[in-house]
Amino acid sequence: MATAFRGNLDYAAISRKQCGGAGAAPDRANARAGFRRAEVLRLRTKKNIYAVIAIITPGIISLLMEKRGLSLERAADVLYGSRLYEVLEDEGTKLWRFSHTVLYDMLEEELETGNVTFPEEQI
Repeated sequence: MATAFRGNLDYAAISRKQCGGAGAAPDRANARAGFRRAEVLRLRTKKNIYAVIAIITPGIISLLMEKRGLSLERAADVLYGSRLYEVLEDEGTKLWRFSHTVLYDMLEEELETGNVTFPEEQI
């Protein structure tokens, strides 16, 4: 994870240099290039989120199967059709940082009450 973060910092530094530095006013070509780089970075971030989600979801599905006695297909349908999964896909919520057990508890709450409650962060 630290390597990916370092890569993003290097990318930002290179982008600043190509646009003439932090305080420089970039010309149109550099502005368009900066927009394209930002779009590539956004897409790369989105791919990273889906990679993390792909690691987390089997644990949630396993817990659904174990604790609720659901089949694999039914457990997957429950998870992928939930509001929790929709929020999990939104990178801004940072839910992907939580363990599959915490996310499972959130899903259980959603199934029981219809609400998704975000856990408090420990500092």
